[in-house]
Amino acid sequence: MQFSTFALTLSLLASPHPHSLDAAAFPVTFVTGSTKVSFRDLTVSFGVVASDSANATNIFGTPLVNVDLVSLGKSDTGPGSFEVSVPITQAQLSSGPGSYVLTAAVVRAVGNPGSYVWRADQFTIPFTASFAE
Repeated sequence: MQFSTFALTLSLLASPHPHSLDAAAFPVTFVTGSTKVSFRDLTVSFGVVASDSANATNIFGTPLVNVDLVSLGKSDTGPGSFEVSVPITQAQLSSGPGSYVLTAAVVRAVGNPGSYVWRADQFTIPFTASFAE
């Protein structure tokens, strides 16, 4: 099984090259801004949904993995980028080969103890999945 991206949204970038899902990893690159920010919480929940079901803005799809960027040492951001691998199996692509959307819900908190400010944003990465015979 392979997948390839054909579009991207906002600051989540996916590799434009096909990847075998035998490796069970979809590389997602986060491009961070020019100002250094120390997040108290920075978590990304990834999901996947068939493209024909993804037209609503609140569709998350099948949950894949939660990534705690604080525990990975990626919560102090500044200029640059970093990559995380999102596992996807053929079973999670329930519509078979075709167009899908990788969804990401990014939750973060900044500020001082007792006065943290929380924010959540969603991002999407369309991709095409094909299964090797």
